[in-house]
Amino acid sequence: MQFGGNIRKIRLLKNIKQQTIAKQLGISIQAYSKIERNDSKVSESRLMQISLILKVEVNIIKNFDEEKYLFSLQKNIDPTNTKEVLPSIDNKQSVNELINTLPKLIETMTTLLKNLNNQVCL
Repeated sequence: MQFGGNIRKIRLLKNIKQQTIAKQLGISIQAYSKIERNDSKVSESRLMQISLILKVEVNIIKNFDEEKYLFSLQKNIDPTNTKEVLPSIDNKQSVNELINTLPKLIETMTTLLKNLNNQVCL
């Protein structure tokens, strides 16, 4: 599935520039723009990076409901404060798939932290 439109809506609601996210991801603005236009496939690890930058959970990006989000902001409720950071585990196969993705996720998060650290040091 493609989530570029949801990423764009969340970014705009949070008043974040494409340039800011692209820089934190370590990619060009053009490459990031392709993500939002769904011209580029987004891996789970890249989606996780974007969710960290936007300070929302991946599930919020995947299932974004603008009306619900705006309503919760109006009511002073944090719509991103949920317990489900990782996908729910329904069976042994899901557990194995999750375990197999963890090294890549750790690598991605390490890279993201290095990029953020480099920006702070500049």
